[in-house]
Amino acid sequence: MDNILGKFLIGGLTLSGITYLSNNIQNTVVASMFATMPLAMPSTIFINDNKVKKYSKHILLFDFFLLISTFQNWALLEYTSLNKYKTVSLSMITFFTLVYIYYKFIHKL
Repeated sequence: MDNILGKFLIGGLTLSGITYLSNNIQNTVVASMFATMPLAMPSTIFINDNKVKKYSKHILLFDFFLLISTFQNWALLEYTSLNKYKTVSLSMITFFTLVYIYYKFIHKL
């Protein structure tokens, strides 16, 4: 499965499986475990050996950005009357803003 179609199938099946399990398991703790299954970490097996260390380092950094954005999403859902579409949109904007700031201004230092 080292071709683009194989990778697409693995990714698509993984995401579909997570979505299905998360929506059909009554226990939200268990459903959340499936929803947060790391997708980036297993993808390291598809990365060339000479790039895998830097790739893994950046996954760690971007997971931190994801943690910040996920916390924001929860806080907006918990403490405002915004619906899930707005909170997710705002949180995704935060995530991509952090990624942009890192890429544009920090990673070159």
